[in-house]
Amino acid sequence: MSTCGVHKHALQVVRGGKTHDAPIRAAGVLHILISDFLHLLSTFQVPSAASERQRMFGTFITDPDEIEPRSVLSFALAIGRHFIVVDHPGHTKREAIEIAGEHLLRR
Repeated sequence: MSTCGVHKHALQVVRGGKTHDAPIRAAGVLHILISDFLHLLSTFQVPSAASERQRMFGTFITDPDEIEPRSVLSFALAIGRHFIVVDHPGHTKREAIEIAGEHLLRR
């Protein structure tokens, strides 16, 4: 099932059923979203992808103790941005995520 199909299925699970079924539906949605997350995680954890992120940061950062954390945080931002809830006055969710990305790419 594609990612889009997974999300459509999750919405169908949430919208259907009776009120007393809500905890069961919520658990089903959580299972679907976690499965989706794990699939994304497996695609991003390919050693060559991690090496590529580190190489990219290494083009403008010389401190190896700075390269690894930025690589890990960029990975976390890439896969977790869909789950981020932002309540930051003056910024939309998209703006807050862009600011975080820009911060990771600072020299």
